[in-house]
Amino acid sequence: DEGAKKLVVDTGKTAVVGSWFLGHLLMLQHRARLAGGQFRVCCPEAGLRDVLRVTKLDQLLAVYPTLDAALAGF
Repeated sequence: DEGAKKLVVDTGKTAVVGSWFLGHLLMLQHRARLAGGQFRVCCPEAGLRDVLRVTKLDQLLAVYPTLDAALAGF
């Protein structure tokens, strides 16, 4: 809303999330795209990456295993 064009959400050590969290990730990505920006998710926990894979959200979101990887190329 304030003009940022690049956004990274770092899930940190979060291993378990609810559907509301996944919905918020999709909403943030949508808003970033509408603003002409980029949205990436840093997801170091393998369990959460598995959730994103099983729900196929990893095909809709740019998911990276480390913050450095998510920031690279911005």
